[in-house]
Amino acid sequence: QTLPHYTGAKRLHTSATSTVMSRSSGPVDPSMCSTWRNIGRRLGVLRTPASRADEPLLDHLEPGSAFEVVRVAVIGGRRFLQLADGRGWVPECSRKDPTRVVIEPAIIDGATSAVAPPGSAADIALVSPPRGAVRLRYLRITVGATRSMNTPSTQLAQISLRCRGRVLNLAGSIVENPGGISPPGERPEKLLTTKGKWLDLNFRERGKSVLLLTAPHDIEIDDLAFRVASDAPGRDPVDLRVDGSRDGWEWLGLHEMGAGL
Repeated sequence: QTLPHYTGAKRLHTSATSTVMSRSSGPVDPSMCSTWRNIGRRLGVLRTPASRADEPLLDHLEPGSAFEVVRVAVIGGRRFLQLADGRGWVPECSRKDPTRVVIEPAIIDGATSAVAPPGSAADIALVSPPRGAVRLRYLRITVGATRSMNTPSTQLAQISLRCRGRVLNLAGSIVENPGGISPPGERPEKLLTTKGKWLDLNFRERGKSVLLLTAPHDIEIDDLAFRVASDAPGRDPVDLRVDGSRDGWEWLGLHEMGAGL
């Protein structure tokens, strides 16, 4: 059985709706939000988490005001929260004094509102699990471990994506392996074919392998599948993280499979 029949496909249990992924989307699903409160002074609203100090502010949050948050971006170890009403982003700590916390989860009916997890390897973490198909153009796959701890390399034979039961045509897509080292006949583009495989000889040296798939245009996915190579089972990935993005800057965690795979 082969990937087009989707044998062994992994459903994206934490996939996201396109309204949450897009900066210019419509209203955000209220169930995706958590409530926070400004416990500091008048707080400036930023255009992006990476806004420079000299860029003009879009708005302000008054002291004591509550607001809904839909996403948390981790930039350089610091957290920035995206306002659900689309006005922009606010920092968790003062930009002038990173040791001073300026916002905190609000207390609603005696309970603390849902809080996003602390910063991790992902650039973007959702406050609550999203649902439905993901609209994206970029897919990032990070291999963190292999079946054997002694192999210096990792490999995969094929990647396949599906949405609403239909296997996607990935013609025109580009697959890269930043920092990887592959033999000429086993480069990342092999993952989009039914023959051959991708091999990264630099996996153990770097401690991970990263694959970046760029589609020629936005696509929607709700399933993904991997086919391992027919040789060297010790190189099979057993720890995978999949992230998606529409612009290559804001990344959303889609699926994670630990070493028990």
